[in-house]
Amino acid sequence: MPAEDPRLTGADVDPLRQQLFEAYDNWLMRQCRERYDARGERWQRDCSSLEAYCRSVAPNRERLLAMIGGWPWERGPLEPCIEEIATTDTYTASRVWYTSFDDVRVDAILIRPHGDGPFPAVLAQHGVNHTPEQICGFCDPEHSAAYHEIGVRLARHGYVVIAPRMIGGYGEDRYNVPNIPSLRSQEQGRAQNQIHRKAQLIGQSIQALEYFTLSRAVDYLESLPEVDNDRIGLYGLSRGGRAALWLGALEQRLQAVVSSAWFNERFSKMLQPEAINGAFIETSSEFQFIPGLFHEFGDADIASLICPRAFFVEDGKHDGAVWWPNAIQEFKLVEEYYEKLGIPEKCGIRIHEQGHETEPEDEITDIQAVAFLDRWLKGA
Repeated sequence: MPAEDPRLTGADVDPLRQQLFEAYDNWLMRQCRERYDARGERWQRDCSSLEAYCRSVAPNRERLLAMIGGWPWERGPLEPCIEEIATTDTYTASRVWYTSFDDVRVDAILIRPHGDGPFPAVLAQHGVNHTPEQICGFCDPEHSAAYHEIGVRLARHGYVVIAPRMIGGYGEDRYNVPNIPSLRSQEQGRAQNQIHRKAQLIGQSIQALEYFTLSRAVDYLESLPEVDNDRIGLYGLSRGGRAALWLGALEQRLQAVVSSAWFNERFSKMLQPEAINGAFIETSSEFQFIPGLFHEFGDADIASLICPRAFFVEDGKHDGAVWWPNAIQEFKLVEEYYEKLGIPEKCGIRIHEQGHETEPEDEITDIQAVAFLDRWLKGA
């Protein structure tokens, strides 16, 4: 008689599925570790002079840009359209639309101090799920507490401020802020992933789209007669802190950069769920994973492309996204580059006692990141 067909259960099959998953996963973890540890082989930093250093890291900057898809778009006319929001005793706030590329129009909040200038300028970049209105301080403080109204405070402090909008979801108002639509966190992630997936199909990424748009904000600032084009900086929090690090590396017109609530040791932050404050591998943020990143770049490596321009890190001890001891260790690598070039004063780090937020000081001059911007953009 023929034997009966076998009937295998989940108990028979699942260990095999786990075995295959773990084989691939263990191999990939080893490969990521090996490449991350060997990324220094891709660098030929020459610290014999500032000019030599800039020449030596230029190929790495080109590869960083190519890694996210490049900036193939023409910098056509900005065609700005400005709508005034309010005028106070110290500043005028407006909403400005400008063309990033093709038919993509972007809105931003622009805050200009009264006076003829020329003023230094700062891009104030909001984080994930948030808006320009929140980083500027133009909504209920309860819904923008992480920023401590840094945008409008910088304007009162004598900076022209522009806060461009970054890609996110829309529709349901997560924060109950009138006229400021913002989807729940999972919807924001879905919106960003959707844009990133479509961009990937044409060899692009959400990072390339957004960072080019932020670079166009620099173009716009340079068109304003009251802005000193040699004194433009960037202050970003969270996802905006990521933009500060990356755009600071790519956009050499930025003379001072503050990366807040982002700078970290990248291997553990990307891949080690057991690490304190979690890892992106466990989240739905697939746009954080950039093909080939570990061949060449950790956070300190990207920061080394900002050097010899001014670079500052701001993290909180109670930040649920950044493990500050790792950030300090990573920043020591950055300090080495500045010290070798004889300009240690052009980089700095502040670990404050709070969470995922800008340093919450009542006086703006007591915020160390702002004092750093003042030194390198105001000469204060």
